[in-house]
Amino acid sequence: MRTKVDLKTKKAKVIHEKRNKKTRRNKSMVKTKIIKELKCEFCGKGLRQEVNTWVVGGKEICIKRIPERCNCKQAKEYWKEQDELERIKLLTKLEIERKKNIERLYTLSGMSSRLRNYSFENYKVCNENKTAYFKAKKYVADLLAGKKSNSLFITGNIGTGKTHLAASIANELIKNGQPVIFGTLINLLTEVKDSYSIDGEYESKIINKYSKIGLLIIDDLGKERPSEWTLEKLFTIINNRYENNLPVIITTNYNREKLRERLACNKNYEIADSIISRLYEMCKGINITGKDKRKELV
Repeated sequence: MRTKVDLKTKKAKVIHEKRNKKTRRNKSMVKTKIIKELKCEFCGKGLRQEVNTWVVGGKEICIKRIPERCNCKQAKEYWKEQDELERIKLLTKLEIERKKNIERLYTLSGMSSRLRNYSFENYKVCNENKTAYFKAKKYVADLLAGKKSNSLFITGNIGTGKTHLAASIANELIKNGQPVIFGTLINLLTEVKDSYSIDGEYESKIINKYSKIGLLIIDDLGKERPSEWTLEKLFTIINNRYENNLPVIITTNYNREKLRERLACNKNYEIADSIISRLYEMCKGINITGKDKRKELV
């Protein structure tokens, strides 16, 4: 009487034999033939080029293999040089594609030439802003490392370097192939208003773009007093990002209470409070102290 162990062993052998037959059948289907006889131009050794063929679904598929390389000293040196030239050519092509992609990301970002020139390297670090500087650098490093980061709320007086710091973050991300949109609230929503003369459905596409972009930076929030329409669109964008855990960076001259007053349209605080509440839950605060650097002589 056969035991369960014997039956399992027999079943395993059958499966193994079927796999071996299938492997042998597949190997037999692939045929190799010589399509070209060659000679090494340095030593005269006979070389060849082969082609692999097999049939799939009644169709013959052919793949040419690269010609055989001679192993003589001169041939090795020649192919070493050719491989290096190909490597350089490939790297050059990849670099061209990288630069094209960066330019596409800059076009998407809406950043001006001035903003594109801002970087951590040309940010003037002093006692008043060094804490903010190092926090911003760590923030962008975490984003590039794929770590989930909170949003940032950068506050400070006029001319203390808030925009420079936010643009430095944007530039670092874009140069590493990550998409960013940067603009003041008015500039961002002007694109939405312009869409009314193009296509009624285009507005939702723009709002969707601001809602889903990897990082959205709103510069100088509160500088311009918004309309009810502006506040509604801002709330939609911030709420979408809030719900999807997507980061936003806000720069502003105002603290929470003053920003509330600036955003409230006709003393209607409901939407303004909803926006600010979400931002303060999403964001880590960075405050830059000091005087207006633009007024200082260089």
